[in-house]
Amino acid sequence: MSANINRIIRAESLNKSFGGVMPARNVSFAVDVGELRCLIGPNGAGKSTLFKLIAGIEQPDQGNVFLFERDVSSYPPFRRVRLGVGVKLQSNRAYKQLDIGHNLRVPDIAARKRGVGGDRGAGVSREQAMELFGISHVVDGGRLVSELSHAEQQWLEICCAISEKVGLLLLDEPTAGMGIEETKATGRALLQLKERGMTVVVVEHDMAFVRQVADRVTVLHQGEIFAEGRMEDLAERQDVRDIYLG
Repeated sequence: MSANINRIIRAESLNKSFGGVMPARNVSFAVDVGELRCLIGPNGAGKSTLFKLIAGIEQPDQGNVFLFERDVSSYPPFRRVRLGVGVKLQSNRAYKQLDIGHNLRVPDIAARKRGVGGDRGAGVSREQAMELFGISHVVDGGRLVSELSHAEQQWLEICCAISEKVGLLLLDEPTAGMGIEETKATGRALLQLKERGMTVVVVEHDMAFVRQVADRVTVLHQGEIFAEGRMEDLAERQDVRDIYLG
């Protein structure tokens, strides 16, 4: 058994550049099993780049990414999904002109084709996730996704990323465009997922939401990890306030 059995993510010395811009500079990052971690920082800090390196959307120029104790540095996204990773990107990618039922079946079709089946999933079904986000009722009646509210579309896409085999859920700004109560509802649902054993990593700008959900917070700045810790502790640091919190 590996010494890092409790580490669901381990990134070592990640570097990534795009032309003359380097949004990841020697980044080492780790998340424990069952943790709800938030990534914050000003625009251009490197949050989305780190997210994409973990998800496999981008490949590091240097360094390694380990998921579920396996070196996945060269794995494309679908191979990471096979291990039990669910991903919700910032832009909503639900099929808006299809009905909700069809959208919910798309991940299962892809899973059968690709053999998705991590052995460390949290055991949360898509139907259970729908209940936690309060949208079980939207499936009935053959409604199109385009008929749902913005928040409901966001929640639907999160649920589409979840299955019993998913143990790690990666979310990029899941509350963007939501109102205060919808944001709080999102936080409550994610905390319920965490209580059921799912590890969640969230890129987020809404500090009230981060305070609501995060076990630990990672602050990025100019492509580097600037600070890590509990939100209440980081909020007391003048250097963190100077670069982000204000």
